[in-house]
Amino acid sequence: MAKRIKSSKSKHSESFFVIDDYYNPETKKKTTFVVERLGNLASLMEKYGTDSRDEVVGNLKDYVESLRKKDREDKAVVELSLSPDHLINRDSKRVFNIGYLYIRNILCSLGIRDICRTIASERKFRYDLAAIINDLVAARIIYPSSKKSTYETAGKFLEAPDYSLANNGNI
Repeated sequence: MAKRIKSSKSKHSESFFVIDDYYNPETKKKTTFVVERLGNLASLMEKYGTDSRDEVVGNLKDYVESLRKKDREDKAVVELSLSPDHLINRDSKRVFNIGYLYIRNILCSLGIRDICRTIASERKFRYDLAAIINDLVAARIIYPSSKKSTYETAGKFLEAPDYSLANNGNI
């Protein structure tokens, strides 16, 4: 993916965007999507304190280069800590699904845990809302099914859920 600047001119204004390209290997098509709306030329001239379009574009190119540099530095790293105290019996037929770790990493980067923590503190929840949301989303992406079946699928994750289903007859 390569971030770049895109300008869109209208009759009275020119707007700037940071866009990124994505190549889908399955469909063999290239798609472009807007990463960030930077603003129109007048607001950017005011922001950078200049009357020159070229200076604004130069500043925007520097900004996009800093985004590219940050992307190169921010590689997704999934760390997995295993304790030798919790060894798995070799005779065990248990199979673990670890594909959810990638999905959980995406959810963490979106800030779902912080959002859930805020909601849980406002509503005084006694359970880990973020863990439930993470498991529901990951399990439904991996194997779409009902809530009960999703909970059972989450039980096959490397980190089994530490919550249980409420048995109120509505499941």
